[in-house]
Amino acid sequence: MSGRAGLIKPLVVIGLVLGAVGSLTAWFLSFEGYLPGDSMVRTWATAKDRPSDDKPNRS
Repeated sequence: MSGRAGLIKPLVVIGLVLGAVGSLTAWFLSFEGYLPGDSMVRTWATAKDRPSDDKPNRS
């Protein structure tokens, strides 16, 4: 059982380090505007909807 207990501590440390590095990377990319949704612009627009005649369409 001491082998399993000795394995948990390094895994927790590695997880915390990876979490810290990932958080810093995400913060930096967000601050600089490099995340996937930060630079989206509208590339096309649709026409306005036609007015309906309020009649059933036999569907």
